[in-house]
Amino acid sequence: MVTAAMVLLALTFASVNFVFEPETAYWQIGIAVFLISASMGSIMAPSTNAVMGAIPEHKAGVGSAMNDVTRQVGGAFGIAVIGSVLNSLYSSKIESVVSSITTLPAQAAEASIDSIGAALRIAASLPPEDAVKLAAESRAAFTDAFGLAVLIGAAMALAGAALVWRFMPASESVDSDAETAELQLGGTASSVAD
Repeated sequence: MVTAAMVLLALTFASVNFVFEPETAYWQIGIAVFLISASMGSIMAPSTNAVMGAIPEHKAGVGSAMNDVTRQVGGAFGIAVIGSVLNSLYSSKIESVVSSITTLPAQAAEASIDSIGAALRIAASLPPEDAVKLAAESRAAFTDAFGLAVLIGAAMALAGAALVWRFMPASESVDSDAETAELQLGGTASSVAD
């Protein structure tokens, strides 16, 4: 289940790269968000069950805390890496466009390179021809950068799917192992007493 959900997540991320353009309809984005959410829901619950099932009951608090910490640190790390890649790609794509607009003050040019939001706000204050150019090119640069960033997410999800497929236990093994050990010990103790 988890491996299939991770593959679905990777496929959804990859499809965003091919579908996401400045003119993409909201319903298309909505479908992608729904599939990403459904995938994440199908990944998180069974993964938590696997973690909690792999530890003894008396260590449940520690297991839960470690599960939460690794999830939060992993999420923050993924957002940082993918966000940095997206920002770098956007900046490199829009820089030449910004430098070609002569009516753009230096401070506004720098802000446009740093953020699509700033670029769109600044475009609204430019002469019409430059405004259209900056707005259109910044949108295109952002969607191109976003598309490449989600491909990194797709690759990470596929790598995770391979690891899960290889290493994640199919069921909660510690409880059954503990029960087996108790039965064996109980059986041994009773046979010794006889």
